[in-house]
Amino acid sequence: MWLNNLRINEKKVLSPVEFLVLANCVSDKYIKANEILNNINSQIKHWETTAGTIYPILHRLRDYSLLEEDPNQKLAFKISQKGIEFFISAVCAFEEHYETDTSFFMSIIRSFIKLDPVRAEEILKIYQRKINEFLKDLNDLQKEVEEQKRTNGWVTIPVTFESDGDE
Repeated sequence: MWLNNLRINEKKVLSPVEFLVLANCVSDKYIKANEILNNINSQIKHWETTAGTIYPILHRLRDYSLLEEDPNQKLAFKISQKGIEFFISAVCAFEEHYETDTSFFMSIIRSFIKLDPVRAEEILKIYQRKINEFLKDLNDLQKEVEEQKRTNGWVTIPVTFESDGDE
């Protein structure tokens, strides 16, 4: 659901595939288009995209100023400052939409249970297995976050605000 809200401006909205392409351009170095294509195909199960899909998206994202194209190398891109700001704001908005998406999904499953509880039980077992796999992936990502913070010297600085007593 949140994917429908990826607005660049009043007229331009990114599709989920465009956002995925942008995500695969997050780098401080230029990435060749074929590498972006290969990265996407290795990340998404049961779906394979082609150069005919990715190349026009790369050019559109460049035209939207979300990507920079390497002036010395054809079909090599990296995320621009505008792209970074857009990407961060979009990812930070995921949390807001999670509850809506979950409620939507639960409503559909509840209706399905009324129609076919036996098949619903099978589907719920599949989803539970997928959720467990997702939780493992989240744990792996958390380890990656910690490693990235350690490698690059990032630290969390707790901030507290003291009341001056005039509440």
